[in-house]
Amino acid sequence: MDIYQLKKKADICLQQDDFTTAISIYEQCLDLTPDHITLFWYLGLSWLLLVDAEKCHEVWLSGFANREFADDNEALSEFIDFLKKQSQEYLNIRKYAIAQKIYEAILEWDDSQAEVYYNLGYAIANQGDLETDISYWETVVQIQHVNYVCIATDRC
Repeated sequence: MDIYQLKKKADICLQQDDFTTAISIYEQCLDLTPDHITLFWYLGLSWLLLVDAEKCHEVWLSGFANREFADDNEALSEFIDFLKKQSQEYLNIRKYAIAQKIYEAILEWDDSQAEVYYNLGYAIANQGDLETDISYWETVVQIQHVNYVCIATDRC
């Protein structure tokens, strides 16, 4: 089986919440193409959803290690965009607990994005925890206020 077929099979396992199988297949993919950074992202995501945050972060960091990036911020931004896309897909199919895990992981990398707090609050609200939801939405208001003041006063 070639790398594209393996990746497709792993993606299907991830979509079906078969995280253990997805991990195994993503690892096979990395054996074939160890320089493909997005495979590290998918593998780490699978570990996160299997509830092993330590292994997840280890995989994600190893994906960034020993790689030459023209711009480190660009690589991190692409990674966060990947996580935001994944979490949004889980929100869309009403898998709120999974979306919550991913949004919380995003905040560990970048805690300045109002959109992430908003969507995290939405995921939590749909699980019935309105108090926590409100605290995240209050954070959205704080971030947006700071951004507005920054733009209005030209002191960014």
